[in-house]
Amino acid sequence: MACRGTDVVLVATPPAPSLQRRRRDGDHHGGDRRAGFIVIGWLTRIVISLSVIGVFTFDALSVGSASLTVSDAANGTAIAARDVYNNNPNNRDSAYAAAERFADSHGVVLIPSNFTISNDGRVTVTVTKVAHTVVLEHIPPLTAWTVRSATATSGKVR
Repeated sequence: MACRGTDVVLVATPPAPSLQRRRRDGDHHGGDRRAGFIVIGWLTRIVISLSVIGVFTFDALSVGSASLTVSDAANGTAIAARDVYNNNPNNRDSAYAAAERFADSHGVVLIPSNFTISNDGRVTVTVTKVAHTVVLEHIPPLTAWTVRSATATSGKVR
């Protein structure tokens, strides 16, 4: 039989075993798919851990900042009330109004029952402030941690 130029016999050789395994596992790039999932799992854990740490750090800083603010505001409130009272003796209402204005302008709340003026002109006040947090203010047993209070007494005018 004569061989014609169009009769070409192609012999297909099976791919190498490693390539067969890669195709069967669904990996066409030569790596192990499980390693990618392990990396993604660890990255997810790290991101979640850092997020939780960040939220608690924010809450702690917010409460700490409120503590410092309320202390400074209490001192200023007592001094403002003392100055008004000493300029206008025996006018407790104007001293209280000055203390309330100062407290409001500094983001704290003046407690009326703890506002006292002594005989020598010293003023004692108590103010409170609520720290705005991400987690603490939404968990009932922990909301008490967000309320900061401070009491201050002004010095005598010389």
